Amino acid sequence: MTSDDKIAILEGFDEVQKFNHAHFATIADFSFAEDGYVRSKCAELLINFKTNESKELLIKLACDNNDLVRTEAYDSLGSFPTNNVEEFLSGAIKIEKDHLARCYAILSWTDVAVALQHNSLRQIKELEENKIQENSQHCALSYCYALYLFGKKEVLAELLSYLDNDDYHIRCIVISILSSIIDESNKDLIRGSVKKLYTTEDCIAVRDRLESFLWNC
Repeated sequence: MTSDDKIAILEGFDEVQKFNHAHFATIADFSFAEDGYVRSKCAELLINFKTNESKELLIKLACDNNDLVRTEAYDSLGSFPTNNVEEFLSGAIKIEKDHLARCYAILSWTDVAVALQHNSLRQIKELEENKIQENSQHCALSYCYALYLFGKKEVLAELLSYLDNDDYHIRCIVISILSSIIDESNKDLIRGSVKKLYTTEDCIAVRDRLESFLWNC
């Protein structure tokens, strides 16, 4: 089977309403493919299986030599709130060289830590120190998200400032972050900022996210 054949099968899984063991078996098999995009698509799809097998495969993929594969694996691991995933992601943050992959490792580590109620004052201080030392805007944005969920609500203004970032990838990420933190206490401020960006945004990928945000939030 060619890489194109595998990609077609995996992309077809995007339309699946209910996954079963046969789907998992295919994804598990394809996760060892030579093609990096195939492996990254497997990492994306494994989020649909909340099992130990899926978690272990994602940890394997998060050690891949392909940046995109690691990024997708880190992203999916955020839905597995276990102590060993938190420990793995914490270690990955320290050694991950690719800034986009590290950004998603931080985001997922945050989701796992919050789910496990491991948001201590000591960790808040460490996050603040890491953010100051961080050279990547992607990762600094992720640390803002972490601090906000850990109770530092004053970082919302900084989060909103990323809507004006020159990098459209960052604008896409912050829109996703805002959609996950919006509530009655910040709804007016967030929606107002998003609407303001919508009037000037010319990047199709960002506009699509903005439209989805404004429709659903």
